[in-house]
Amino acid sequence: MRVVSSNSVSAYHQPIYGKALHLLSLVTKKTVRQFQVTLLLVVVVTVAVWGQSTVQTAPPSKVTTNRASVSANYGKLPLTFEANQGQTNAKVRFLSRGNAYSLFLTDQEAVLALRKPDGQGPRSASDLLHGKPTALGAKKFKTDIVRMQLAGASGNLRVDGEEKLPGTANYFIGNDPQKWHTNVPTYGKVRYAGVYPGVDLVYYGNQQQLEYDFVVAPNADPSSIKLHFDGAKRLRLDKNGDLDVIAKNGEIAFHKPVLYQNKSGLRQPVEGRFILDARNSIGFAVGAYDRSQPLIIDPTLAYSTYLGGSGQGGNGSFADNGYGITVDSSGDAYVVGDTWSENFPVTSGSYNPNDPGLTDGFFQTSSGIVAKLNTTATALVYSTYIGGNGSSSYTGDFVNGGGGDTVNAIYVDSSGDAYLVGSTWSQNFPTTSGAFQSTNGAFPYGFNAWVAKLNPVGNALLYSTLIGGSAQQESNNVYGDYGNAIAVNSSGDAYVSGFTSSTNFPVTANAYQKTNNAASNVGYNVWVAEVNASGTSLIYSTYLGGSGIASVPNAPYQNFGAGVPGDLSTGLALDTSGDVFVTGYTLSTDFPVTSGAFQTENKAAANGVCTGFVTELNPAGSALIYSTYLGGSGQKVGDAPNGIALDGQDNAYIAGATGSVDFPVTKGSVQGQNNGAAGNVPNAFITKLNSSGSALVYSTFLGGTGNSVDGDRALAIALDNSGNTYVTGYASSTNFPVTANAYQNTNSAAKNSQANAFLSEITADGTSLTYSTYLGGSGGSSGPDLRVGGDGAFGIALDTTGNAYLVGIAYSSNFPITSGVFQATNNGAPGGNSNLFISKFSMSSSSGSSTPASIAVVSGSGQTTPYGSSFTNPLIVIVKDANGNPVSGATVTFTGTGLKFSSSTATTGSNGEASVTATAVASGSLMASATTTGVSGSAVFSLTATKVVLTITSACRTASRFRFSWASPQQGLSMAIRLHRR
Repeated sequence: MRVVSSNSVSAYHQPIYGKALHLLSLVTKKTVRQFQVTLLLVVVVTVAVWGQSTVQTAPPSKVTTNRASVSANYGKLPLTFEANQGQTNAKVRFLSRGNAYSLFLTDQEAVLALRKPDGQGPRSASDLLHGKPTALGAKKFKTDIVRMQLAGASGNLRVDGEEKLPGTANYFIGNDPQKWHTNVPTYGKVRYAGVYPGVDLVYYGNQQQLEYDFVVAPNADPSSIKLHFDGAKRLRLDKNGDLDVIAKNGEIAFHKPVLYQNKSGLRQPVEGRFILDARNSIGFAVGAYDRSQPLIIDPTLAYSTYLGGSGQGGNGSFADNGYGITVDSSGDAYVVGDTWSENFPVTSGSYNPNDPGLTDGFFQTSSGIVAKLNTTATALVYSTYIGGNGSSSYTGDFVNGGGGDTVNAIYVDSSGDAYLVGSTWSQNFPTTSGAFQSTNGAFPYGFNAWVAKLNPVGNALLYSTLIGGSAQQESNNVYGDYGNAIAVNSSGDAYVSGFTSSTNFPVTANAYQKTNNAASNVGYNVWVAEVNASGTSLIYSTYLGGSGIASVPNAPYQNFGAGVPGDLSTGLALDTSGDVFVTGYTLSTDFPVTSGAFQTENKAAANGVCTGFVTELNPAGSALIYSTYLGGSGQKVGDAPNGIALDGQDNAYIAGATGSVDFPVTKGSVQGQNNGAAGNVPNAFITKLNSSGSALVYSTFLGGTGNSVDGDRALAIALDNSGNTYVTGYASSTNFPVTANAYQNTNSAAKNSQANAFLSEITADGTSLTYSTYLGGSGGSSGPDLRVGGDGAFGIALDTTGNAYLVGIAYSSNFPITSGVFQATNNGAPGGNSNLFISKFSMSSSSGSSTPASIAVVSGSGQTTPYGSSFTNPLIVIVKDANGNPVSGATVTFTGTGLKFSSSTATTGSNGEASVTATAVASGSLMASATTTGVSGSAVFSLTATKVVLTITSACRTASRFRFSWASPQQGLSMAIRLHRR
């Protein structure tokens, strides 16, 4: 048995908002990354156990082999911590159980038991806590019991469950109901507050990982943390600075800490290492760093799952594909795409649990899919097909699923309604009563766009309408009207965009452009429309584009629309004023651009390849605010934006791919040259355009040298509240830029000349990578690139705490999948087909703020205690910033008359809370106040101390009796003395 740990420390200038920091993970050594955590001491402990035959040998070399071994030996790990209500030893406060481990959290230590069949029997909490031997005749196991103890920690620890879960535990053991335990509450986290000054300890789990964190506030001392390992035979440091904890049946390995600070967008390394102390204890040596700054944590793969069926299409190139993703306020993820599988996972009672696509043994069409996953990706909340029968008259369309239907993008509102956009070949695509358009005008030889609204439980369409014209057809090229982007305003109006070959696409009287300017070349123009909240009419609809070109000497782009003349949109964003920003790529030399735009010339036109564009439309869709080209000369590949995001100032962030050596980039950006240009393959690009569309704020390449088939492409972009950009897509390169803390630092499919997905985070100034990683397996056997063999991400979303969610296509049978998720196997791989993948990364998240704005009582007010005694519960306050986020590292001062405090000041932890205990030194009504610098008000506690009456009776020899009574209001003590004389 070998247990692996990774830990790191770093410092950063951004505030934190109560995010926990990873410390314990039950996964294998080869899957562990070295997490960098800014200004935060974090020990990431990863536990992995191999089978008996490999106990004394090195673990398997492949990630997937290790994961399979852990799953086989230890099973799925729980997400919950049970409060102890008598179901185990009284010393245990919380417990967590796994198939082959148990964790018992007491007031003083964590007892972790890892076991496998062979040497020791299963043991109770009492046995583990007191070291009792296994009963004779019990099933035998090999067991390692390690007690992790905090040396020198505070004596009176507060242990609380956090994030209470809806489920409960029940124990019905024996026939005596008095000994049953029912409705035992469960929690997502357990927090030990103030284990050291300014340091909290938090335990939590995420189905693959059972983790614990030290959360170190600014100005707190990480060197105070000391871990003692009771049950270890010895500790050792290897030549790399890693720590091995040697137990009876195996070892626990802690990777050397990795420390750094981010200052002005640049990473500054900080020295750090383990220190071996006497008697199986370790500490941490931390070099100089800025201790005044708040703390954040770097990424981990929180979950990753396949989603799909076996695929029954004839070409093996597409089976089940994910194109769009979003996440709601609860952390549930919604994904959309299309499927050729008749056994795609759907839920009972969903809108349509039956595949509506055509299947006749020779020809098959795709169906759209919409699925909602729970917060841990362990179950589907709902999953449904959406679409009609498709068309068997399909003759070779480049973009739409084999004569079938697809869902390309999704938006979810605060009520949980899902707004969808896609395209359909079907004559019987489902539309609702009163829909704006109920007939597919391009059937049977073309496709129309559609927009729909699905209710929160996924069992009914609130509205559904087609949007499109009759399309055009030239030779064997079949065209139509495609919808691929959506946003929704506060009134429920949907803003959608796509591209159309129709000359009669529905436009409104006030449209900016009323005709398809590329019609003479049988080409595409962009369309943009606003659909009313009921789906019954268009508020506006307009074309957008130029004349295209009559012939295409080179495929304009290897992603979408190869060989098709005209202009294609790929992304849309909506600002608070109702302006729509749309991006895509164009072959037109006369695409509409505005005066003063950043770029007014299509520089790639001479090479017959595409270039990018970015356009802002006014709220009425009747005029351009600005419109600009974005690209270089294109070489043999061209330039293609694939996604767009906006910040609060209407700066536009665009991500895509470029073959240009002269794509516009800015000085000091992440990457100044196109590394794929020499091989005529693209690199990704990320560009920030100012709010007037007249200048670049920053622009950078991102990519490696590619391979003989393809390069690196950004397909989606998201933006956090701090202006950091997150991009995803796929990389064929073996030298795509990754950071030292990458989850996966190599392209696992490179040997097959195939791609892996990637995720990269870029600082707000565009000058450095905060994080970058590959994500993928060894690819499939169907072909040489992503579409027929590799893995790639097509969609990205961020939740309110900065976690990143990806969706895409995986051909790999060994794509990184976490334990306990909904689907662990690629069902399409045996037939050379793809499944969707959905992955969640816990990204760098702040856990505090440097500017307190408010202070309030959390608990402790209203208590009563006798004079001279301490109040039972501590006085707890919370400090928040102007946005309502917890502030860590704030000094809180406690004052009050008639009260003595355990400390006159306390420092807020990562959850923004600070606490002290109070003792009454006077009686009556008492008041305590808590204040912090920068906040004018105070948090006030109302407390009461009662008087104590003491009666003393003394026997005397005389017969007379005397009674003496004395009271001191100030001291709160009353005494009555009765003297008896005999």
